[in-house]
Amino acid sequence: MGRDAPAGGAWLRLMPGYGLVEEGIPELSLAVVSDSRGRGIGTSLLKALIHSAASVYQAISLNVTSENPALHLYERLGFQVVRADGDSKIMRLRM
Repeated sequence: MGRDAPAGGAWLRLMPGYGLVEEGIPELSLAVVSDSRGRGIGTSLLKALIHSAASVYQAISLNVTSENPALHLYERLGFQVVRADGDSKIMRLRM
């Protein structure tokens, strides 16, 4: 990966997906390039997104599997499990 290449991204979407909690609550997507993980990039991206979204939305939701290392990031930043379906967890952060 080149020096100027993006290391990750975070975005919200208001369309039905795996992490839909209720109408009007956007679903989070977060991705960090594998060789850039463990450097705080995901934490920084997610904190910035939460800060920006807090004035617009009452909550953010997401879907994550139990073995995904990002689960600990989400828990650390206050996301709580709304429901579980097998190994998949639907989580929500209230603003």
